[in-house]
Amino acid sequence: MTFPIPDDVLNGEHALFSPSAAKRWMACPASIYRSMGKESVSTKPAAVGTAAHWVLEHALLFGMDADYFLGCDAPNGIPIDAEICTHVQTAIDWVEAEIANGDELLVESKVDIYKSLGLDLPVIYGTCDIRILGSNGVLTVADYKHGVWGVSVKKNPQLELYALGALHELNYVYDRVRLVILQPRNGGVKILETTTEQLLSNELMYRHSVDTALYENSVAIPSSNSCKFCLAKHECAENWEFRNREIVDLMP
Repeated sequence: MTFPIPDDVLNGEHALFSPSAAKRWMACPASIYRSMGKESVSTKPAAVGTAAHWVLEHALLFGMDADYFLGCDAPNGIPIDAEICTHVQTAIDWVEAEIANGDELLVESKVDIYKSLGLDLPVIYGTCDIRILGSNGVLTVADYKHGVWGVSVKKNPQLELYALGALHELNYVYDRVRLVILQPRNGGVKILETTTEQLLSNELMYRHSVDTALYENSVAIPSSNSCKFCLAKHECAENWEFRNREIVDLMP
């Protein structure tokens, strides 16, 4: 029996199955049910990242350089300093260099991923930082990461889910897809080109992961990665047992 989803969760600003947290809910199905309704606590690095995304979005929408926002405060109150502008500008330069005649740029566009997975309920959707609808037959899906913690473009479920949602929205007219991580503070531009066929071969895996996590009694599978950002980790017995085992293993 699936668990009931309150209307405020189902119709909230953020998806129950966040693409950015896909590694967590794919690894630990129980994290969805146990975290539901809990508020996340924003950290300073996360707030700075949100501010950097704000600069990137508006710079691309209005054809500006990042320096235009120098000295402003982002909507979340973070001052836009020279360091933020420098890093964001590298992403702006890359996007502008990639846009050719006939290409269409979509910035901060919502992607209804649940439709591509054949789900009736809007439990998984997200906002894609950058999409380039290439006149050369290539769809580009890019995500900006402002942090220093390295993010790989390989086997990246967030990018793959965005791409699946975008392909469905575009009626699968693209045969090739470029997945891109823009991370100026760790690795710069990371690109993986794949095929629509290859991405579609992973669709069943993602659908299965969502279906599994929609059960109230889905299993908890604690691990260093799945528990790190889980909102329920402090109340999770399985997490405490996992941590205790780690401590025991470290003992001489």
